[in-house]
Amino acid sequence: MTFATTAWITAGIAAVSAGAEMYSQKKQSDYQNEVADYNQKAANQEAKEMDDKAASDAEKDSEHNRQLLAKQEAIMAAGGMDSTKGSALDILSQTASLGRKESMNVLNNDEDQANNLRQQAQMIGYKNNAQQSNLPWAMAGTALSGASQISNIWSNYALYKNRTPQPNKNRSII
Repeated sequence: MTFATTAWITAGIAAVSAGAEMYSQKKQSDYQNEVADYNQKAANQEAKEMDDKAASDAEKDSEHNRQLLAKQEAIMAAGGMDSTKGSALDILSQTASLGRKESMNVLNNDEDQANNLRQQAQMIGYKNNAQQSNLPWAMAGTALSGASQISNIWSNYALYKNRTPQPNKNRSII
């Protein structure tokens, strides 16, 4: 096998290797894109479920507060207290106020969790977009690396060819 044939084969292998690596980069990017899309959808779905839970939890807490107020009124009425004035009214007002605050805390905490999940989903999307925008640069780097290898192979071939004496066909033997 001549050095020229070896150079051609080696250059071909370098080109195929660079192409295979670029293909692999593309496939890996596609896979990461699918995973990010799935994770983003899952985080958004979880946020929606948390929104539903927030409304449900707030309603349950409000119902609990209404029952507590009803019990307090019943106890006061059984004790002969007028719940529309004086200390009895103050107690019921404070209970109602604390109940509303507690319901708002429950709602706000659940909504905060839902918002955090939405932000997480958004960050997944941003990260995925950044990775996808870097793909052409990574593939270009691989292509340039492959071209550099091929160039080195041909440069080495040219050096070898210039060092090896070539037969002179115009020379006549006398």
